[in-house]
Amino acid sequence: GSASHLIILAGFVLLTIALTQIINGATAATVIAPIAIVAAQKIGMEPRSIALAVAIASSMAFISPLGHSVNVLVMGAGGYTFRDYARVGIPLTILLTIILLIILPLLMPIG
Repeated sequence: GSASHLIILAGFVLLTIALTQIINGATAATVIAPIAIVAAQKIGMEPRSIALAVAIASSMAFISPLGHSVNVLVMGAGGYTFRDYARVGIPLTILLTIILLIILPLLMPIG
């Protein structure tokens, strides 16, 4: 049913967010998107919706400075630590993930 489709969508979003914390977002999307699209097609989900979710999730590199080069530049100049990024990034990532999982199924059918 649509509830299991939402769980699959959330799983791919969380996987992409986790990967984005250690590698570039474009690379994370390149790795996860084909897997997510094929999985969506096999279980009857809308592949464009899951691809959009992966694309949006790949831009959520807030928890670690390693996900984006600008974060590393600001880290040195501002004297920030990994802990500073996590303290602000974890709540922001949780909030944006919840918003994504609520809004996306309303705007695009997921299954």
